[in-house]
Amino acid sequence: MQALPEQAVPALFSTAADGNTKCQLRLLDNFTIHEAGKPRAFVALEALRSSSRPVATGELLPAKSTDAGAGRIAVATGPVRDWCLEYGEHPAVWIMTELAWYRLCTPSHAYVGTYRWLHCTRLGQWLLQLQQQQLLQQSMLLLLAPACPSWHG
Repeated sequence: MQALPEQAVPALFSTAADGNTKCQLRLLDNFTIHEAGKPRAFVALEALRSSSRPVATGELLPAKSTDAGAGRIAVATGPVRDWCLEYGEHPAVWIMTELAWYRLCTPSHAYVGTYRWLHCTRLGQWLLQLQQQQLLQQSMLLLLAPACPSWHG
């Protein structure tokens, strides 16, 4: 499957962010991030800023579930400028190019070893946040307990 440049991606594979047609949101599956022109020179997310010209390749999923019958298309992005983690109910990893934000889905089999550390880091951060929330709740109960005797049981 020949990869389309990101400028040629059909509209059904993009969603405008908050009505901003200049900022496209896309779903990138079976992806790799690598040096431009060197598909086997993988670049880890934490090394993006030190890499000369990282790009991403993969398969775009339709932006809306109603268009799922449209299948997938192969894409090659322009240079990846940055990345970020999205926390919340549906955590995700996003990469940013000049033209779009790409939500990373599943890495390619070849790239999974380079990408795997991020899931461990994300799990560790989530566990740390959970632990901090539990400690905060326990501290609040200890502080409020004298004022609310019925809480002692």
